[in-house]
Amino acid sequence: MNLANAAQEGHRFEQAANRHTGLKIKTKILLFATYALVLESLGVYLESTGELEVVDGTTSSESLPDLAAKNDYDVVILCLLGDESSGLEIIPVLAQIDPNVRVLVLSGSNEISVHQRAVELGASGIVLRQQDGKTLLRAIRQVHEGGTWFNQKLLSQILNKNGNGGAPHDPETHKVTYLTAREREIIKALALGMNNKLLGKTLHISEATVRHHLSSIYGKLDIADRLNLLIFAYQHKLADVGGDKESAS
Repeated sequence: MNLANAAQEGHRFEQAANRHTGLKIKTKILLFATYALVLESLGVYLESTGELEVVDGTTSSESLPDLAAKNDYDVVILCLLGDESSGLEIIPVLAQIDPNVRVLVLSGSNEISVHQRAVELGASGIVLRQQDGKTLLRAIRQVHEGGTWFNQKLLSQILNKNGNGGAPHDPETHKVTYLTAREREIIKALALGMNNKLLGKTLHISEATVRHHLSSIYGKLDIADRLNLLIFAYQHKLADVGGDKESAS
């Protein structure tokens, strides 16, 4: 086991121990911002919440891989207010260092192509610069819990750009017939922004049962994660794409 893996395992053991003893666990953040003033201001704001710990921060994208290998972070925040297209390319590099990394992009761009590129490279969520601090905190929590955070309007635009799918000739359409009524219900709930805990309470089932159903859904649809499940669901009319509502699944 190398040092990076050892640090990650140690952090996960610490989290498990703290959960067992009831201690409050702060979410560990690696923060990147294009400008020093933004980095400092955003870091102060995140720390002021009392639930987040900005362990490291940098304005140098070249230093991100070294920082990611040195410590285990719950969420990496990329605050990109300049040349976003090049800044996004660090996401797969971080994923190679830690396959469990959760990357949240704070975007200054309104270009759909930039957001689509972030999704393609593996971002777990996108928050726009015009959104408020409460939205950012909700996104961090959701991404940390293993969910995703994408504006449904963004997902709709990506689908429209790539073609909505779901047509009779679509070879993926037949997979929908494999889903049970309960699995379809779970997909609809995910599209409404429910995480596993809320979904379990709503459907009166345990979180373990929710995870079991999700594993079954992924297998039947040959899908690896929730983002692609959402896209598949919208393409094949298993869920409705809303307007500007956030999809926090």
